[in-house]
Amino acid sequence: MPRTIGHIVPDMTMSSRERQEQREIADAERDAIESLREVESDIREQAAGEQCGWLLGLADKMRDALKHL
Repeated sequence: MPRTIGHIVPDMTMSSRERQEQREIADAERDAIESLREVESDIREQAAGEQCGWLLGLADKMRDALKHL
């Protein structure tokens, strides 16, 4: 059984360059998701400090969207 890299199972017909590109894409996706989680956390923290319902609603929507990734 092929080894799973993130959510990608390498296809043995792919070249090593293509597999490397797939790994780079998966790494970039993970980094982007982590950055979005940090932004959501910062927004939530700011909303709590200012007691801003609009910002808190935005943070809630971001959290819900990130659950699907």
